[in-house]
Amino acid sequence: MNSQPSTLKPSTPGVRLPTHPTAQMDFFETPPDDPNIAVLEGLLASGKWRKSTEMMDEIFTRSGGQTEWSGAKINSLAAAACPRIISGDLGYKLTEHATPAEVDHFCNQMRGRGQAMVERAEKTRRFAHKIFG
Repeated sequence: MNSQPSTLKPSTPGVRLPTHPTAQMDFFETPPDDPNIAVLEGLLASGKWRKSTEMMDEIFTRSGGQTEWSGAKINSLAAAACPRIISGDLGYKLTEHATPAEVDHFCNQMRGRGQAMVERAEKTRRFAHKIFG
């Protein structure tokens, strides 16, 4: 957790939103040159969809039980590998092995999630403005 004040800016000049030590969480972003991306791409080399749990089991077995891989780590690696890896309900897949329909579905899903997040942020900002003025 980051104990620094929130950097959230009010939409109305002169209005200060309350800050709290837990108001802003640390955010970790995997760099695009992380060597684990190559490991993930190797796990996806079969061309089939693979679930994160399946890949974590394989990494755990390969490493003799010494691994810090998690579903969140795999998701972060896949995001850093963009556009080479797509994901969805079926798991993860190398884009080069996907069908045009799978890539289209992934892109539409990402666009929809992004739009949903923007809408949620705007609703929250309007609601907070009613509360805090």
